[in-house]
Amino acid sequence: MSDHPTKYALEGCVVTMDPSFTVFERGTVYVDGGRITQVAPTGSLPPPGFQDAPVIGTRGTIYPGLIDLHNHLSYDALAL
Repeated sequence: MSDHPTKYALEGCVVTMDPSFTVFERGTVYVDGGRITQVAPTGSLPPPGFQDAPVIGTRGTIYPGLIDLHNHLSYDALAL
C-alpha cells in the first residue's frame, strides 16, 4: 500500500490544452490515480470525491497533459 494519495489537486497558473488554450491565472488540476479528471478555475466546486483530497500549491505554471521530455533532472528535481 502506498503512502501517497490517489486523489489530489494541483493549484497554480494553469495553461489548458483545449482548442482556445485557456489560461486560468489561478487554476486547479484534479488528479485521480495518475489521471487528470478535471481542470477548473480555483474556487470552483471540486469534482465528486475530491472534497477531502489534498491540495498542493505549486506556485508555478501547470500544463496539464504536457510532458517535458527535455528536462535536466539534476537541475530541477534532485537535491544539490
